[in-house]
Amino acid sequence: METETLLKCNLCDCDNLNVIDSSICLSQCNQCGYIFDNPRPVLSEISEFYSRPNQYDEWLSAIEDRDTMWLRRLEKLRKVSSEGTILDIGAGIGQFLYHAKPYYQKVFGTEVSDSAISLAKNKYEIDMMKGSIESIDFGNTKFNNITMFHVLEHVHNPKFVVQKCFNLLPDGGTFAIAVPNDINSFQSRLTMLRIVKKWVVNSSSNSDRRIPKYGKYGLSKILLDGNLSEAHLSHFTPEVLGYLLESCGFQVIESSLDQYYAVQSFLNKSWYSFHSLIHATTGVNYYDTIWMVGRK
Repeated sequence: METETLLKCNLCDCDNLNVIDSSICLSQCNQCGYIFDNPRPVLSEISEFYSRPNQYDEWLSAIEDRDTMWLRRLEKLRKVSSEGTILDIGAGIGQFLYHAKPYYQKVFGTEVSDSAISLAKNKYEIDMMKGSIESIDFGNTKFNNITMFHVLEHVHNPKFVVQKCFNLLPDGGTFAIAVPNDINSFQSRLTMLRIVKKWVVNSSSNSDRRIPKYGKYGLSKILLDGNLSEAHLSHFTPEVLGYLLESCGFQVIESSLDQYYAVQSFLNKSWYSFHSLIHATTGVNYYDTIWMVGRK
């Protein structure tokens, strides 16, 4: 696997970086707090990883549950979005755009995965633009709304992507984004506790063998060998994500939780409701995900 090493923070350009977990190659910017994998796989490796023939099999096996998930997000988006067009970045198999069609003048999507583009065309009759948001030339086209659901954690230059989204919007345009909250969430903390327990129980007197599969933040090293279904290059907190949007010119008009789960189980709904109550009363997000909306 070909990798690259960052010498400066991708969000604030600071070169004061600190290795916070060498076992999984995790660094943090000492100026803005951004946490990221370093070194990390290069873009071509990530694109190939997400173009695997079976990459979206799990999505297709739970297509009806995922319909419900996308409709929830669409309902939330429509409360803050502008009229007109919508561009979904990293649109996957086009399921969200399919549901968004009746509510916007025209829908557009981008995707790096060949298999996803093919599925979007065959299943939903949606033609998507091939490539990363960084590489696509949109000309003078503007979009009234841009969405990015669980994509920013995968890209190599988050600030460039958010800045390009800002430039693709007219004044008053809406940018809605969702990312994992995999540093501060209760879920991450519980994962860390289980890892620590396993580490202690299975450890021996030989310290070289006391190496956990996951790091101290409950995250795993990116190897692209099938050990992970996704490769997250960035690990955001609400504060860092808000800083990123504002540094690119956005006014943050909403920061809340993304109801990301597909399976409509009692546990999933209760977990979301519990954290929604915490967020409503304290303003703190301990849920698994972050939802944020910026206005240009």
